Amino acid sequence: GDMIFLPSGIYPLINPPVWFRIITSFIVVALVRKVGSGMAVFTAYDLIGDLIHFGFGGEPLWLIEDALTYGLFMDVAIFITKGNLFGILNSDKFKQNLSAIVEGLLLGFAFSFVHPFFTYGFIAPLIFGFIPNQERVLYLFVTYMAGNALISPIAGLLALRVARIIAV
Repeated sequence: GDMIFLPSGIYPLINPPVWFRIITSFIVVALVRKVGSGMAVFTAYDLIGDLIHFGFGGEPLWLIEDALTYGLFMDVAIFITKGNLFGILNSDKFKQNLSAIVEGLLLGFAFSFVHPFFTYGFIAPLIFGFIPNQERVLYLFVTYMAGNALISPIAGLLALRVARIIAV
């Protein structure tokens, strides 16, 4: 995230690292479609990010946070849809696209809670020793919700498209 040069007020709304994480995780989970794949994807993201850039300060809290929030949301979606995430198993293209958009929006909304409430409001204060600001938590939630509402349906459709191509 530190290589992105965007004004700080717009960064939570237009957040390329979070968008990349949403797109790639949706694609991987759409291909696997097994409960547990969401947690595995976000565990891998956390470990690779620590190896390449962030270092292991704050571990295992960051690993637990990624796997048990983002990953768990994905796994719950897989469980609820019985492996038919983004409507992949539907034969009707309209139903597939509608499922991809709706499920993408719901997952994007669920992802909007993670950084403001869990990361900034709970885990980061434990690791870095600061007192979270209530207005900042609300601001981050609203901006992440808007940004995720924009990218998550697109990511759902993209994941559906990739899964269709691979399934052939």
